[in-house]
Amino acid sequence: ARDAARALVIAPDAAETGTNALLLRPPDLLRPRFGPDSFPRHLALAAAAGVEAVIYRSPTLAHDVDLPVDLAEMAAA
Repeated sequence: ARDAARALVIAPDAAETGTNALLLRPPDLLRPRFGPDSFPRHLALAAAAGVEAVIYRSPTLAHDVDLPVDLAEMAAA
């Protein structure tokens, strides 16, 4: 059973290597670690904290906007 007081919902990027959205309850559940390979890192941190991560896969949230080319691709879509 999930603990309603402690939750982690994570939305990965399209490659499922980065984290594009992260919901933490409580907000200090863990210290976010964004950057390269943040998606598996956040999953490992959740497991270490004893929290079952909920993965939210969204085509909209999966699109990265890290580089100018990302904005160009988004505008062309």
